[in-house]
Amino acid sequence: MDMDWGQAKETAAGLGKKLLADLDKENKSKESNMEARRKIWRQALAMCEEDKASFKQELVATAQAIKKMSTPADLTSSMPGLTK
Repeated sequence: MDMDWGQAKETAAGLGKKLLADLDKENKSKESNMEARRKIWRQALAMCEEDKASFKQELVATAQAIKKMSTPADLTSSMPGLTK
């Protein structure tokens, strides 16, 4: 097989630089994509922390309400609704 290397040289001229530029562009795109993912992840973590804090507040408030309900009320005849 006879190959004309002169023609191949013209066809491939600058191809290596183009491939290198394409790889660099793709790497930058991947880095940008990864940074966007990290930003979303940080936002999700912040949202989870807010939810956790809110849940804890509700848990404490519920525990306090239950504690108040566990103390029996003194029933007296002066309370409305208890007399016939």
